[in-house]
Amino acid sequence: MNRRSTLNHLFQKKLLILVCIALLTIFAASCYWYPKGDPIPDDDYDPTNPSDVVRMDYMLWLEEEYTDYTLSMKVIKSEVDELETQRQIEHYKGSEFAKSRGWTDDYLDEHFAVVKVRYECELDHSKTAIPDGLLESYVILERNPKDGIWFIVDRTNPVVVLE
Repeated sequence: MNRRSTLNHLFQKKLLILVCIALLTIFAASCYWYPKGDPIPDDDYDPTNPSDVVRMDYMLWLEEEYTDYTLSMKVIKSEVDELETQRQIEHYKGSEFAKSRGWTDDYLDEHFAVVKVRYECELDHSKTAIPDGLLESYVILERNPKDGIWFIVDRTNPVVVLE
């Protein structure tokens, strides 16, 4: 074999290896992404719906930050709590905190929501002291007035639900 033929052969091998790596990467990324809880219903997700934003956040919470001690997660219900929303709006109106965030009273009335989320999770208590089981929490959201997309501002600590 001449030198040029050997270089062509090496190039083909390297190219084949790169193609295999690319295919394996694509395959790994497309595998079932949420093995510890409900899969996220991408087709139904609407970032202009505050309840959907909270549900998505809790399911991503499972896969991102707390994966090492979260054994399972299921969001049971996520809905805007109108009474808590109004209570929080009244609490923030005219406050120094609202002013520091650029929230006017009118802005709060139009672009502020509180979502109550109920979820069930099982945690590895050898790694965390956080309670598990059936839990509820409130999530405070603000809507971007330009595109209508909601984003999370704050959340309360979870409380165990006794039924």
